[in-house]
Amino acid sequence: MDQKYIIRDLRNKDNLKKSSFSGYKKIDVLSEFIKACDDLNLEKALFWITEIHCSFYMEDIFEKIFNYISTKIHLNSYELPIVVWNHYLYLKGVEFDSNNQKVRNSIYEIVALIIQCDRQRVLPKKKTIKDTDFNIQKLYSCVLCNTNHVPANIIKSKDPKIVSIVFNELSYCVTKHDDLQGKMQDKKEKEREFYMDKAIYWICWIHKWDTIQKKKGGLANCAYRNVTGIVKEECNDIVWICWAVILAECKRRNDRDLSNQVSSLYNMYKYNFTRAKKSSKMPLIIHCCSLLILDDMVVTHTLLSNPYIIQAIMKCNIFYEQIKKYECKEPIPEIMVENIFNVEKQPSKQKKKKESKTKQTDESIKKFDFMMGIDIRRQLN
Repeated sequence: MDQKYIIRDLRNKDNLKKSSFSGYKKIDVLSEFIKACDDLNLEKALFWITEIHCSFYMEDIFEKIFNYISTKIHLNSYELPIVVWNHYLYLKGVEFDSNNQKVRNSIYEIVALIIQCDRQRVLPKKKTIKDTDFNIQKLYSCVLCNTNHVPANIIKSKDPKIVSIVFNELSYCVTKHDDLQGKMQDKKEKEREFYMDKAIYWICWIHKWDTIQKKKGGLANCAYRNVTGIVKEECNDIVWICWAVILAECKRRNDRDLSNQVSSLYNMYKYNFTRAKKSSKMPLIIHCCSLLILDDMVVTHTLLSNPYIIQAIMKCNIFYEQIKKYECKEPIPEIMVENIFNVEKQPSKQKKKKESKTKQTDESIKKFDFMMGIDIRRQLN
């Protein structure tokens, strides 16, 4: 690589927590990249991803990219989840080296793939779950499957009893219905969009039920499940039953391509998972349900044969050369490192201490005595 493209910066990750490589606010850099993707502006997206790369923000932006794939691109590109996840695994393996040409090409390829995807098939909207939806009569009125449909060993004895009904319905919705009989009421229910609509309803129902349990003063913990990459304390969350249903259906279909795409979305969901992020990560679950239910409506064009990738890689080092002028070539003193983001406090003006009442009284007495002395001298004269 030519020397003019190599980044030689003496700052580390801790030095760039709030302010980016070129001096932008971190939150602005991340949001501007997403905005450029929304606008399908390849030039701006490449500029901001370069800033993100040199500022050690790649782990942060990947979490946004994973959600973006499900929220904005969804079924418009069948292959995208696994392609992006494989890129991430490669980049993580080489620690996002900013002076590695293959790393730069890989990052730019991800951006090009996101920009070139259509936005015609949007993610179905979440359902609003009301308090009346938790009425037992309302619950049973929504039931479609009147037999035990959820795969064996998914529901465990320590799981809340109510969830067995809900996950049985979710399992029924994500199953192919070509050769199955359910509780059909009219021809409309045979359409795949109907099952997709129902699946989203049950996913939102589960999320709302979980939230209500927390408000009552406790977590809606289920039986422990061994989830790879998730800390033990989070492995009894209800969401893993959701994923168990989805993964069981993938296994039943024995479709390698489908399983790879769902597995990639599953890994994206587990990425930096916390219970607080479940709402923001819900599009990834809905995306998987779409792949299972609306599988014949997915756009399956080849990603690697688009001109955006060539265009992006040709411009790869130009943006690195542009931000090179913001390099920090001198080591940052330790004192400065500790306080680099802290506003220096101005020395506070010391307020004059109020004189004590005793002192004030003494002064008053002296003045009184002085005035009395003057009067006495006047009288004597």
